[in-house]
Amino acid sequence: LPEIHISPKYIKMLEDPNTNAETKSYIRERVRAAEALMEAVERRQETIRQIAQAIIDAQPGFFEKGFSGLRPLTQMDIAKKVNVVDSTVSRTVCGKYMTTPFGTVELRRLFASGVAAEDGSVVSNYAVKARIKALVAAEDKTCPLSDEAISKALKAEGVSVARRTVAKYRGELQIPGTGERRNMV
Repeated sequence: LPEIHISPKYIKMLEDPNTNAETKSYIRERVRAAEALMEAVERRQETIRQIAQAIIDAQPGFFEKGFSGLRPLTQMDIAKKVNVVDSTVSRTVCGKYMTTPFGTVELRRLFASGVAAEDGSVVSNYAVKARIKALVAAEDKTCPLSDEAISKALKAEGVSVARRTVAKYRGELQIPGTGERRNMV
């Protein structure tokens, strides 16, 4: 953001003995308002910086692998780290973007829900979606995988995802159903 400053002209007017009292009072009032605005902008920028840094610290996998490397992360997690309420995190990340090795990304997209893995860890929904996409890309196009088969394949990899969840994620990825994929051959 551009730097906000108070014009030296008004400071000189405050120091000038020839400036009348009413004008000096008005200028003092405006200077106080300007100083309050500068402090508010500074606090806001610091809050954005702290929240962005907390997100970066919490998502190192994203900066190595992209969305498939995201860990489950909630706005509440970041709020606790930065010592603010979760609504502050929500308002702060709304409409804010970050330049990353994987392009410009909205900060809100770096929050991910998770799916429990059999080993007790939690896998982000982005990682599950990436795996679904990979399974569909590698399938035999004459006999495409059903949502149930994808669910079983993920379970074999240690990630238990219901068939309905697979269907939901497949829809979000704009991957057609089995019948449509078979007809695409």
